[in-house]
Amino acid sequence: MVYRFGSLLVDGDTRAVYRDGERLPLTDKEFEVLHVLVKSPGVLVESDPLVAAVWGDSHISKDNLRRHIHAVRRKIGEGWIVNVHNRGYYFAPLEQAPAQSPEPADSSKPPGAPDPGRRRPIRLMFGATTAALVATLLGWYFWPKEVQLVAVRQLTRDGRQKDRKLVSDGRNIYFDEIVGGKRVIASVPVGGGTASLLDLPAPLLEPLAVSLPRHTLLIQAEDGGVYEMPLGTTTLRALPTAVPGPFLAADWDPAGRTLAVSGQGYLAAFEPGKPGTLFQMTLPGMTRLAGWDPQGDRLLFEVLDVASGTTRWWEWKRGKRNAHPLPNLTAEEVEHPGGWLSGGRFFAFQAGRTDPLGEPQIWIADYSRGDPPHSYRLTLDSLTWRSPIGLPGSNTIVAAAGQSQGELASIPTSPDQPEFRPLLPGVPAYELDYSRDRRWIAYTLFPEHTIWRSRVDGSEALQLTPPGIEAHEPHWSPDGTRIAFMGKSSEAGSHSRIYLVPSAGGPLDEVLPQGDDQGVPTWSPDGRSILFGDLRVLKGFERAAIHQLFLPTRRVTNIPAPMGMWSPRMSPDGKHLAAISYDNAAFYIRDNARTTWRRCATAGMIEAPMWAADSAWAQFLAHDQGHHLIYRVSPDCGDLKRIALIDAYSFVGATWFGIAPDKSPIGLLRVPEEVYAIDWRMRRKFPEWWPGTN
Repeated sequence: MVYRFGSLLVDGDTRAVYRDGERLPLTDKEFEVLHVLVKSPGVLVESDPLVAAVWGDSHISKDNLRRHIHAVRRKIGEGWIVNVHNRGYYFAPLEQAPAQSPEPADSSKPPGAPDPGRRRPIRLMFGATTAALVATLLGWYFWPKEVQLVAVRQLTRDGRQKDRKLVSDGRNIYFDEIVGGKRVIASVPVGGGTASLLDLPAPLLEPLAVSLPRHTLLIQAEDGGVYEMPLGTTTLRALPTAVPGPFLAADWDPAGRTLAVSGQGYLAAFEPGKPGTLFQMTLPGMTRLAGWDPQGDRLLFEVLDVASGTTRWWEWKRGKRNAHPLPNLTAEEVEHPGGWLSGGRFFAFQAGRTDPLGEPQIWIADYSRGDPPHSYRLTLDSLTWRSPIGLPGSNTIVAAAGQSQGELASIPTSPDQPEFRPLLPGVPAYELDYSRDRRWIAYTLFPEHTIWRSRVDGSEALQLTPPGIEAHEPHWSPDGTRIAFMGKSSEAGSHSRIYLVPSAGGPLDEVLPQGDDQGVPTWSPDGRSILFGDLRVLKGFERAAIHQLFLPTRRVTNIPAPMGMWSPRMSPDGKHLAAISYDNAAFYIRDNARTTWRRCATAGMIEAPMWAADSAWAQFLAHDQGHHLIYRVSPDCGDLKRIALIDAYSFVGATWFGIAPDKSPIGLLRVPEEVYAIDWRMRRKFPEWWPGTN
């Protein structure tokens, strides 16, 4: 059956969806979700029946359904599918305007009869007309408003990681990108095109602001210093600052004379080169500037309470000694700075959680009707929007946007490799393990923490763990028939345990239902034993031990070690065992034939051990002196190499790194953002059937 709603057509026979005659690229499950909803437009379909109708008896979480709904919305357009909180969804046929009935004719007056109103005094008519006009004007002034998203244009398509802030001089947009594992500054014309990398002489962090009167770009360097670069050049000059960095944000006032800077718990304003500050104060949290208003009279900024993860707006006005807090602009707990628009009447900002399940959107605050202003949400989709700024002299906002989820992707080990190469496009998978024949994979789906098994291309995917268990780190048995993983029941007081599950699906086997919390399992080469470490030791973690569980008898023995150790990983050939010291400060490898241990590396913190498929080397992550690095080492500890610096990458979920078939390191990376231009306008809020509203 074919369902048509204005420009949207859903063909249930051919399983195709069209918008304005163009077929939309929906997956099978996305089509089925949409098909269930369009069969009963306007009727609420609760989440559980919707999951059952699409996936049957499979163990699919509501988060999975939510991602499919977001994908459908993104492809068919926002507004068609409406969410009823904690209940379900219904399909709203937007492009079917309600039928309108004509007003009934007045039959109380015979044809040709004079109008009694014509006999009223002229002054009464004038008074009534004036009152009606005043009422109309007042009604028009107080009539509800809304912001309308007119168009969205993608300006960059380079697929590189972006981070931090966007700034613009009206001709170009400047932002930072990740190239070869390092942060660089790039620019793109406001009309879009190829991003150009700025060839700058110093290692830089991010662009901070543009000053049109000074015709310069303000940049923060890796050493914490602030530099100015005249637009159109790559010449840097150090800028003297009245307070020490590093800064989280900085912005010139509209005249280009006063510089405001903010950082960890402080805000200051000063004129570079002159002694002292115009203003300086300590604040209760991480402080980020939103910038000066176009008149240079007020400075808006946010203060982040790190403990609670919430933000609060503050304001400083020129001539005042102290800043004062303001109410939030929305009901969201987290709001982040954007930029001033239209001469200071409007202010664009982002609101919403920025965690992996959050989808922050762009809002616009209207200061023309008083302070505090009224705020309107501009975007409403499944993208995560951030850093909105206005282009001078236009109703265009520039912002960065990406997906709320991440993708399993490889990390380049040399500058000539691509920055983002997804292994399972569209699947937020991590903790991945390959079967010995390299034909199958097992992985943890984030953020549900369920274990799945599939072909290496993602086909024939099967969920192996039921709801109610938070599962981690699946590992294939050598013969490929079973998968061992670490899991914990959602019941209060439960412990982390090792489970076995058939790789073809089936009941779980809790192999050792007693003792301390058990860590990640690793297989012996013959598949008859599982080795694991303690995840938590009640008597003190310095007593952490590596245990060997003989599966036929369920007998447990300990492997001797020179100190407390955990996180064991057996090499595929069974000749060596890698482990981490109980304090996470050292990486060890054991020669199993000689039963001797070697200390291969030390760092502030070491985690995520893994062996290459041919057992030629082991990989681990090290956090040391403020940097995050991936190392590889030979089994005899004689060849230790740093292969990747990952400081600049944006990750999703827990820290985990694996090894791809091409031997590159992999992790759950946030999908790269691109830069977009949004054309918008403020308008009166009329019903959808009102002429000219569409």
